[in-house]
Amino acid sequence: MLNPAYGWLVGIAAGAAVLAGGGGAWVGYRYGQQQGEATVQRLRADQATARAEATSRAASRYQSAVEFGEQLARLHLSQLASLQTASRQRLQRVSHVSTVYRPTPAVAAVPVVCTIPNGWLRDYNAAFGLSDPVTNTGQLTSQTAAAASPEAGLLDDLATSGVSLADLRAHSEDLASWCQATAAQRDRLLDLLTSQTSEDSHD
Repeated sequence: MLNPAYGWLVGIAAGAAVLAGGGGAWVGYRYGQQQGEATVQRLRADQATARAEATSRAASRYQSAVEFGEQLARLHLSQLASLQTASRQRLQRVSHVSTVYRPTPAVAAVPVVCTIPNGWLRDYNAAFGLSDPVTNTGQLTSQTAAAASPEAGLLDDLATSGVSLADLRAHSEDLASWCQATAAQRDRLLDLLTSQTSEDSHD
């Protein structure tokens, strides 16, 4: 027969084992919960750090782009100012180099004789996509009655337009200035696009 005292001890031992097992399970659950919460906190911190770094990089790139754009704008304005100064200086010499010339070094300068026909002027303007100045300005009003025949049209083409060599030189200066300003603007835009492409390739 089992000794009552021994049975009592066995009961206590069994109860203690159950309590120990339950307590161990609770401790294990709590430990796992703490580890999970710590992992979540680390992930959140890492994400916050990554967002902060990305924001900082974006702000830095934006500031660099703004500064580079302002630098290009200053350079472009400086180039335009230089082009305009040089153009004004050349325009001041138009009359001097367009109205008289020296046939030989030893003789005095004589007037330049240069006749620009209407047909030449019309085709010159048409090459630039401009309208016919002869028909628009009415320079040929005295010949309007005769303009109905092909022969009169040919004579109109060969008549003087009244445009001088100095006029052509001044026009070429305006055209050249526009071309150089457009080329300068193109170069600055290419610089900007090249800079943006270079920054994108490093991301």
